[in-house]
Amino acid sequence: MKTISILIPARRRPDNIKRLLNSIKDTMSGENNIEVIFRIDDTDELLNNSDFQFDCYQMIDLRLFINIISGPETFPDLGCLWNECFNISTGDIIQMGGDDLVYETKDWDIKVVEGFKKFPDEIVLVWASDGTFANTLATHGFLSRKWVEAVGWFTPPMELTYANDNFIYNITAKLGRLLYMSEVSIKHVWDGSNPDDPNYGRMGDYFQASQDVLNGEKGRILINESVERLRKVIA
Repeated sequence: MKTISILIPARRRPDNIKRLLNSIKDTMSGENNIEVIFRIDDTDELLNNSDFQFDCYQMIDLRLFINIISGPETFPDLGCLWNECFNISTGDIIQMGGDDLVYETKDWDIKVVEGFKKFPDEIVLVWASDGTFANTLATHGFLSRKWVEAVGWFTPPMELTYANDNFIYNITAKLGRLLYMSEVSIKHVWDGSNPDDPNYGRMGDYFQASQDVLNGEKGRILINESVERLRKVIA
């Protein structure tokens, strides 16, 4: 049995969270522990939303655990929020989650664990079909705790709004350690372009800035250093 930690910075979208949790509970196998960690800004009304609290409480069972942490708003640095979640996580396998995901494939957790078993050292990036990028980018991938401990972070310490997934993908691609599972669907129902979404207009201005960091000198240095650290632990 493995524990899979799903790390989720969330903001002002209780309906998304209810959909997310229902999809996890409906599709998880019961053979592995699933730990969901939400990180919420301490000014977010979600913290005082009784429906949100109830939705989380009623989902908890023998194999599904939910933890909620809060802290100061860090925007536009969103990458640090996944690291905050990682710091209290207990999983052997860690997913870069989001509150706009829907888990669609039954027993997805078994398939993810089986994917890691193909690599005895567990240095691999595993990801499912997200409905958009398929095998071209791991937008919400899974890493082992060994991967994170080797590089020293879950998401790069670069104060990024976007491109956290690009960093991880580029690093692991240089090692030839990518595993795309087309048979598993974890759909990314991104609604950030909808004016009715509470986060509409908040992030768009930072896309190019994140790409500039990814492709700049500091980004290249971090990627190369991380590759070398991971090579030292590859069996």
